[in-house]
Amino acid sequence: MLMMLAVTSVPSYLRSRGLSAISDGAWSVHQLTGGVSGAVYSAFDGDKRFVVKQSLEKLAVEDDWTAPRERILNEARVLDILGDVVPTHSPVVLDVDADTLTITMEHAPLDWGDWKGELLDGHVDVALTGNLGRALGAIHTATSKMTWQLPPDDGAAGFLELRIEPFHYTLAERLPAYADQVSQVADRVLPRQDCLVHGDFSPKNILVAPRQSENRPFWIIDDEVGHRGDPTFDLAFFLSHLALKRVRATSDIKPFFDEAAARFLVEYEVTGLPFGRQDLSEQIGCLVLSRIVGRSQVRYLTEAERQTAQDVGVALLTRSDEYTLDAPLTTA
Repeated sequence: MLMMLAVTSVPSYLRSRGLSAISDGAWSVHQLTGGVSGAVYSAFDGDKRFVVKQSLEKLAVEDDWTAPRERILNEARVLDILGDVVPTHSPVVLDVDADTLTITMEHAPLDWGDWKGELLDGHVDVALTGNLGRALGAIHTATSKMTWQLPPDDGAAGFLELRIEPFHYTLAERLPAYADQVSQVADRVLPRQDCLVHGDFSPKNILVAPRQSENRPFWIIDDEVGHRGDPTFDLAFFLSHLALKRVRATSDIKPFFDEAAARFLVEYEVTGLPFGRQDLSEQIGCLVLSRIVGRSQVRYLTEAERQTAQDVGVALLTRSDEYTLDAPLTTA
């Protein structure tokens, strides 16, 4: 069994990796929350700050959901690629420990936070959303032209186990009336190997500077589902999160979500790869529905809002002929 880190063992672990020589008493360490797939620690030795991440075999969700812990090595490789393609939008990997399946990264500035909290509070930064679309487009386009490899199989196994099986296949089982459409979406996306796909491009994985900042700096984190695949998945994954938060928003805030989603796609098109409207609509529908009935369900919606989100998901999945890029979170 692999050694699992804890708050008390992180300082000695970092010393053993040659990253610090500071004694235990000088450290400040705490475990970060919000994720479900890894144990993540913030560590400060009085001089330098680190983020230490060790993948979990069983994810922290109610359903029985496991995945190979070796995916942390995949994450390290994805971070290296992003460091080459979008260096200002990705943390630097400082150490990769294949024995304990742990990576150590640079720490974001202390006044940065994850973007999810802002959206849930009703603050929708349309300009930031556009910059995210442009950055994602740059990643997809650059990696479509590069020769690169992820361990051990370009990330395909991790994508299947962490996305397709718990999202699409579980959705097909739990909503059998739409099983055929969901299966067709999964069958389309699995063979694609167009570019590097992040696989978890969501607001919780965007660390961003405070709202008062101009042209806000940001990092894209949590890259363990990165794989060679279909770029439309990243677009749909991101937009599905905006769609769910739009359901929760008050009526005066909903138009900002629509504007942000449209800006995201417009800016993506400047630098990104081509995508089909029908493919995008159906994929968003699957992902919205999976967050309502799948293994990884959202916890911030009321029962009435969950039903609304399910209706939106079904509409996007089944009525793609009415889909419009001008209002990509709803149907016309």
